[in-house]
Amino acid sequence: MPQQSDRKDPRPLKSRGFTLVELLVVIGIIVVLIALLIPVVGRVRKAAQNSATLAFMSQLSQAIEQYGQDFKAYPGPLSNSEICTDTVTGPPITMPASAGFAPAAG
Repeated sequence: MPQQSDRKDPRPLKSRGFTLVELLVVIGIIVVLIALLIPVVGRVRKAAQNSATLAFMSQLSQAIEQYGQDFKAYPGPLSNSEICTDTVTGPPITMPASAGFAPAAG
């Protein structure tokens, strides 16, 4: 069994620790990992914001549709008769079916 004095380590026992190069390498690795994570966090935050906006728009479309079913008209400055006739300049207002709006009957 080798004794403590038989070790071939050039450093004395009291100065065992990390060298400057080792510390710089660890700091460099940490910096690289942080640099990789920052864009990912930004993308996750953007995706969460998009998801919240999509949920809000869905709720808004459901509320407008419910209003239309309850009052037989959609909210806004124009009545349904003005939208369906030629009294309004420009094309009639239509909502895409993919947005959750049913086509107006009549």
